[in-house]
Amino acid sequence: MFLIHNYVLISRLLLDGKMKRYSAGVILLLVTFFLYEYAAHGARMGLNCMLGFLMLGFNLAIVLLFKYQREQENRKVLDSIRLQEEVRYLKAQINPHFFMNMFNNIHAMVEVDQDKAQDMILELSKLMRYVLYEGDNSLTTFANEVRFISSYVALMRQRYPSDKVKLPPLLFIAFVENAFKHGISYRRMSHIRIPVSDSNKDAFMQYIQTYTLKK
Repeated sequence: MFLIHNYVLISRLLLDGKMKRYSAGVILLLVTFFLYEYAAHGARMGLNCMLGFLMLGFNLAIVLLFKYQREQENRKVLDSIRLQEEVRYLKAQINPHFFMNMFNNIHAMVEVDQDKAQDMILELSKLMRYVLYEGDNSLTTFANEVRFISSYVALMRQRYPSDKVKLPPLLFIAFVENAFKHGISYRRMSHIRIPVSDSNKDAFMQYIQTYTLKK
């Protein structure tokens, strides 16, 4: 009974998705077993029938459990392969896009400041070395990635300098001082974030001039 259920009904029907045929086979197997037990033992067949039914149930549960574990392992492998393919595709998209943007930035800087353009070319060579050699590796260190981002930001600062923006000295210290005075808790972890941007310089300078005149 176990051999028929495990190697015929489960292997050839259940695992192939033939649920109706599997159910019909189990019913036929149980009926045959019950009729045999009744003919052999008569009214004393109850215990053997119960053991046979439990045996089929445990057999089915163990097979489904191992099937589920195999599917989970296969899913992990497929997810890992898919992630690697996505990373590889992303790298293939980033590299040309990254270099084209950088070359356009250097080209724009040549018309403004040739010395800075030369410095940008030097910094770009460092970034290209990282992209070409580290980009093919599956993993890199966190420090290397942070240095790469820092170099990129430093390169962009040469194109978008903020040293030409003029404003009164000691203008921001009051805000920073109040942040430390009123924004820090001595009972739990606290953070102070100070974002600085000159994206709206015209409106900012107009405000500063108005504030200075009123003062």
